[in-house]
Amino acid sequence: MNRAFAIHNLESRNERLVEFEDGIEWVLWIGLNGMGGTFMRKNWTLIACGVALAAANICLEPSAVARPEYNKEFWDMYPPLKEQREVTKCYACHGEEKKFRNDYGKAIGRALGGSKVKNAARIKDALKKAENEKSATDGKTFGDLLKDGKLPGKAR
Repeated sequence: MNRAFAIHNLESRNERLVEFEDGIEWVLWIGLNGMGGTFMRKNWTLIACGVALAAANICLEPSAVARPEYNKEFWDMYPPLKEQREVTKCYACHGEEKKFRNDYGKAIGRALGGSKVKNAARIKDALKKAENEKSATDGKTFGDLLKDGKLPGKAR
């Protein structure tokens, strides 16, 4: 519903009278301490920029999200490595900074074919597929390292 209106300046620089065609009138107070609209425009611009930066930081930051299903399936699939679990934790798939994955973690990610996979069977299949990929160790796959009792990624 569109209504026609007219805006009139009042004697005060900070007030505007809005008259609607159906007779309703509103008085709007604009600005702060006689500074007019410029002060408010600058403040709202700063606030809008701050909100936009915060949203971009949250949305665009590449961060690792805890995937307990992946961790559980990894340790269940390789019981001989469980003694290293407390030292290694997430570093079997991640580097020094958890938001980045090492080569083994990237291989699992490619094998999963998507993010946020929670199906245990798909995770196990991805772990098996990643075993066949070449590791940074010359002539060895990730599976060879795991069979030798070594973790495919760097421990902390």
